[in-house]
Amino acid sequence: MPQKMVSAPVRRRQTAFALRRGVSQRKACALFSLARSAFCYESRMVLGNASLVALMRTLAAQYPRYGYRRIAVFVER
Repeated sequence: MPQKMVSAPVRRRQTAFALRRGVSQRKACALFSLARSAFCYESRMVLGNASLVALMRTLAAQYPRYGYRRIAVFVER
């Protein structure tokens, strides 16, 4: 079977949908070619960078013409 070009987070969402519909976790993971260990994975990067991302978004809203590099200079200060 050819490998599908769908990211792991998307396959996790599809698997979670199948679980809500009554399919077992083992069958849902097999159906969407997702390892059961990957189904339970939660990224810690999102939680660690949440305050930084919020600050960058407020600066980007304040200065809409600035790119991410100039916003990074503001954050460093």
